[in-house]
Amino acid sequence: GAIISNIIWDLGTTALTSKVSSPESCEGGAAMTAMFINESYDKLAEETASGKGEHITAMMDILQCDASSRNEFVTVIRADFSTALAKDETASMDRTARAEQYFNIVDNHFKTDFKSHCNAI
Repeated sequence: GAIISNIIWDLGTTALTSKVSSPESCEGGAAMTAMFINESYDKLAEETASGKGEHITAMMDILQCDASSRNEFVTVIRADFSTALAKDETASMDRTARAEQYFNIVDNHFKTDFKSHCNAI
């Protein structure tokens, strides 16, 4: 598997690091997605609120999602992200923790609802 040393999450995110560098993630899609979210979180958060934007499009490109599923994928990410932002504990999270939370939302929906529509992770 690929060891992803250039994704620097805070100490509380060992699970993400091990998930990204596990053998079943060797394709690199999870690592690329995590790096992109970490680097672009502020813009992604803003664009997720509106449901569109160049960073969301870039993330869908990294995930290799087909055009027909992108709007639905963004809609479910947007709904879960909105729910997460409404929670008190999210308000006290630092940017890195919020970026990890966003990645987990994307990763969860990719693996459960959109695996047949996207090819990356």
